[in-house]
Amino acid sequence: MDLTTIEDEVYNFNKDFFYEISITTERCLNFIEQNHLHIPKENYTIVGEFLHNTLKNFRILDSTFMSPTLKKLDLDIRYLQSLYDETLKKSQNIKNIFESDFMVSSASFAPFAREVLKAQSVRNPTDEQRKTKRHLSQMMQELKDVYYTSFQEIFKDDKKYFLESLLLALNSKTYYFDKLLWKEASASVVITKHFQVLKIKNKLNTRDYLLYTTGLMRPYTKEYQYLQSCLRIYK
Repeated sequence: MDLTTIEDEVYNFNKDFFYEISITTERCLNFIEQNHLHIPKENYTIVGEFLHNTLKNFRILDSTFMSPTLKKLDLDIRYLQSLYDETLKKSQNIKNIFESDFMVSSASFAPFAREVLKAQSVRNPTDEQRKTKRHLSQMMQELKDVYYTSFQEIFKDDKKYFLESLLLALNSKTYYFDKLLWKEASASVVITKHFQVLKIKNKLNTRDYLLYTTGLMRPYTKEYQYLQSCLRIYK
């Protein structure tokens, strides 16, 4: 077998392994491109959790709050974040994926592996059979090393590409979710009155709401540190 055969097997394996994230990112990025949507340089993905919790708080204040578009954006962002986290987790141990998933499904490696197992299963082997078994075992290990080198390189590249593409989509959706959330909040009489009571009138945006929220918190808590990291996006 040649290196091209091995690489083709790896690419086909990755196509199945990253299938969900592949079709999701392709659909999202095509939508962004077709509609000329903005992908910010700032990392808005970090503020997604805060925006989601803010949306829930606004729903408590005003049960009529949230348009279908805002609801869809919220669901999309939570799905994309979940998909990112799951993909990151399941793709961490490349060696284990190679051994447990890829090698057992390799059509080109399986026939050779069967020959090795056949040689190893011989009872009371002759000296020649022992020599053959050692030789085959050594060849199989060398071949596995060749497979793993190709697998590791291609898998890492594909993983990096898909995760970065997903983050681009997530970043764009979170950016628009941020803008739409406050646009709709400004149109809600109940929510605007709530902000007037809090004395942050005419400052319906994430930055000022974060400043207000962190101003009431005890510094250096885990939540406080998270909100401070969110604030850095808006500076």
